[in-house]
Amino acid sequence: MKRIVLFCSLAVILLSTLFIHSCKKDDDNPSEGKGKISISIGIDIDVNDISKSFKSTNQADRFRVLIYNNSGEVVLEFEDASDITGEISLDPGEYYVEVHSDNFMPAAFENPYYFGKSENFILEREEHRTVTVNCEMANCAVSVAYSDNIKDNFSDYYTIVSIEGGSLTFGMDESRTGYFDLKPVTIIACLEYSLTEGSPAVKTLSGTIENPQAKKLYEVHLDASVSDGQAAIIINLDESIENEIIEINETDTSVAPGPIGYGDLLITEIMYDPSAISDTEGEFNYKI
Repeated sequence: MKRIVLFCSLAVILLSTLFIHSCKKDDDNPSEGKGKISISIGIDIDVNDISKSFKSTNQADRFRVLIYNNSGEVVLEFEDASDITGEISLDPGEYYVEVHSDNFMPAAFENPYYFGKSENFILEREEHRTVTVNCEMANCAVSVAYSDNIKDNFSDYYTIVSIEGGSLTFGMDESRTGYFDLKPVTIIACLEYSLTEGSPAVKTLSGTIENPQAKKLYEVHLDASVSDGQAAIIINLDESIENEIIEINETDTSVAPGPIGYGDLLITEIMYDPSAISDTEGEFNYKI
């Protein structure tokens, strides 16, 4: 019995020594049995001359890199792409990579936001792979231009362009481009002027961009005249393959034009011959 116990003890010692040696070997080579990837980031900034604004964007050259497994969990994260100095070791498995410029805001001037996602890829043991991520502008751009009629006839004017979570005000001399997250855009223009007797008045125009698209510049052109009461918002969609114009004026409604039914119109007062202001502005005039 004693010989058997001694033999077993020696066997345990030998196995323990082999186990320790094996663990030490693994510690010396932490990447053994793993695959390696290199990440190549491509940036598409040639979008309708919007690329000119890209260069002036704060921290636009700083891109955040995230590596996900096929369950959507982040396995590695780099705050700056420049932190990646060589190949990245990963356990064999399925992954994808996301890259974005670290400057996202719901609404901001001169702030194009870029995002890219790779296709899912399977990394094998001891495999070396290059993963390419192409980044494109992921928000939309809006610019506002005022006609000569507005500049000559209105004393002050501004336009508020807003989405859920943020808004920008385009004043009289605002020439910058605003960048917005891809949510419905509301446009409200306020034009201030004086009536004939000198009292202040405001003309308000409104419009919407229901489904804004990434990489697109929406040019909002405003035109209005005090004398004839006509005003309009024209939205030009600036992109390389098509041009869309949306016109909104004071007579537009959300209901299709048609005959007025009983009870739809209530007239409480008629000014048929005003003395304080001109007939054009003071008299009631309704056209069907």
